[in-house]
Amino acid sequence: MDEKKRPVGDMRDTVKLAVETSAQVKRKNVQYDSGFILPAGAYHMKFVLRENQTGRMGTFENRCHHPDLKTAPLKMSSVILASQIQSSSKKGISGDP
Repeated sequence: MDEKKRPVGDMRDTVKLAVETSAQVKRKNVQYDSGFILPAGAYHMKFVLRENQTGRMGTFENRCHHPDLKTAPLKMSSVILASQIQSSSKKGISGDP
């Protein structure tokens, strides 16, 4: 929802998981990736999940603000690409990439 409590978008999807038991689901994280485009502004986001076999539900809510990048461009440092992170063996070098 936007600042005026109007819905600005929604998504609906069914994700099939190959798991053997409910205990296995509790031990593992399930990652889902999707997206949608929002104009600049402040938003209240709410995610609702439902398990189809039992009907159990869970929710996550968060407020977020998307700045107008045309008036205030994004500034960022150098981009670092890597396939893994390793601690430095040199003294005096921070482990933060």
